[in-house]
Amino acid sequence: RDYQTKTDALSQKSELEQNINSFKTTVSQTYATKNDVGVGNLIKNGDFSDGTSNWSTNGGTSKIVDGTYGKQFVFTQTGTNTNGSNRIYNPSYNHINGQAYEVSFYAKADKSSKWRFGPNDSSKAASVTLDTTLKQYTMQYQADGTLVLSIWTDNPTATIHLERVKLSVASG
Repeated sequence: RDYQTKTDALSQKSELEQNINSFKTTVSQTYATKNDVGVGNLIKNGDFSDGTSNWSTNGGTSKIVDGTYGKQFVFTQTGTNTNGSNRIYNPSYNHINGQAYEVSFYAKADKSSKWRFGPNDSSKAASVTLDTTLKQYTMQYQADGTLVLSIWTDNPTATIHLERVKLSVASG
């Protein structure tokens, strides 16, 4: 009888270990895009800890500097912007057409200027007027295409300072 009890206990332990390992695999796959900005970030390197890796620019100059909450991406737009052609963008994630998204970040500008966040050249992109004080912003928008997250302004000489960018599927 003791033998059967020990065998049952070992069998239950083995089954429990398999369940735990399966759970760990599921969690690992679910949060594969985790970075220092937090779990569930759809874009890679939103905290700029890997410099400009996974970020690109058109029509401007950029650099990574030490910021208030970690690394900071500084982008100065040069020239006239036509339909979001001068921009910062992160090609690590393509939007799903019709999906609602939430983007959160810390930002400031060198002068008061309106900046847009969303799929490039999107009429549904979220917009915010930034001033010279670094603040946290959270905005929602609905994708009207499958383009990547882009950040742009129509001000031909504006500079934006970005930290801790996170893109997630909007809840509710």
